[in-house]
Amino acid sequence: MANDLLGMIQGYLTPDVMGKIGSLVGESPAAAEKGLGSAIPAVLSGLMNMGSTSSGASTLLNLVNGYMSGNLGGSLLSSLPALLGNSQQSSSMLSTGADLLGKIFGNKTPTVAEQVAKAVGIGSPSATKLLSLA
Repeated sequence: MANDLLGMIQGYLTPDVMGKIGSLVGESPAAAEKGLGSAIPAVLSGLMNMGSTSSGASTLLNLVNGYMSGNLGGSLLSSLPALLGNSQQSSSMLSTGADLLGKIFGNKTPTVAEQVAKAVGIGSPSATKLLSLA
């Protein structure tokens, strides 16, 4: 059992889930997995940076409370295979994720996506979607 946040998240990224994510972002499952390997730490880093000030921490708490009470809250990771298998829910996840990216990274979101894309050899649109999912 993973004893760290990244390990816990990666435990949910089964081959079936990675196949669905790859299809959703237009990449092979292997490329999607590699992309998430960079996207997840980037998002966690952005969240840590956001929470490093009292105003950022307050904003972050409000975001968590707001999004967790919505349709995508609760047991999102354990529900991931079913969510990814439903195009409407997948679109909703991407939209919610894109909204959150804007709050976490602001106008630097395209730069972060480009860095992920270059690091793993995928296109920026795919990297943006992976960041949104992360």
